[in-house]
Amino acid sequence: MNIILLNKNDIIKPNIYKLTGKIADHIINILRANVDDYLEVGIINGPIGKAQIIILKKEEVVLRLMEMHAPPGKFSIDLICALPRPQTLKKILSVSATMGINSIHFIMSNRVEKSFFNSTLLKDENYLQYILDGLSQGKRTKVPKIYFYKRFKKFFEEDFSFGAVSRTNITLKLVAEGSSKNCLTDVFPKTVNNIILAIGPEGGWISFEIKFMEKHGFIPFKISNSVLRVESAVTAALAQIELVNISKKKI
Repeated sequence: MNIILLNKNDIIKPNIYKLTGKIADHIINILRANVDDYLEVGIINGPIGKAQIIILKKEEVVLRLMEMHAPPGKFSIDLICALPRPQTLKKILSVSATMGINSIHFIMSNRVEKSFFNSTLLKDENYLQYILDGLSQGKRTKVPKIYFYKRFKKFFEEDFSFGAVSRTNITLKLVAEGSSKNCLTDVFPKTVNNIILAIGPEGGWISFEIKFMEKHGFIPFKISNSVLRVESAVTAALAQIELVNISKKKI
């Protein structure tokens, strides 16, 4: 944990939070913190800052919020991902939260097994912890919105609103495609406010799916010359987007 996440259920009085369980154990036995120590904290879907330990017991930690401020601003990234097998899904949820994704849309694809949509992991009470672990790793607090869609064409034609491109709202739509000759720097504009990134299944998108997304404004680009697992492709693409966006702003 690089930041201690707090939620409204932890509040015992204004600005005072009581922690038990896994988080308290981490503070006591991993951080080896003491009374009066300061910790980096964040309120889920809220500000980040510092909190002071005012009570420390065997299985309980009580914190007082001190310096809190809004998390740093970031341009919006929405991820479209062909629904992977459950073990891979856990990794994607975690890394996406770490990297500050706004929303994740898991969709059907030709190479997605229909049985994946029957997994109990798709219930929010079962996947939320993987998101919280990712937020804590990345020192973020905003919980990404998660959606699941069982029909590929219907998703692009009816379910997902991509928003209008305007002078004040510039949206870049990207689809990862291993055979593309474009690198991210070839297609990335100097100014962009919103990015929609599409990552395919383990075997990749089929030709029809790529062409269909291109008709909806998506630009193919290559992440790597290597064949990547889905979770590795998500991580690599998001890291590239973050760094290219920073470098473009310096020009």
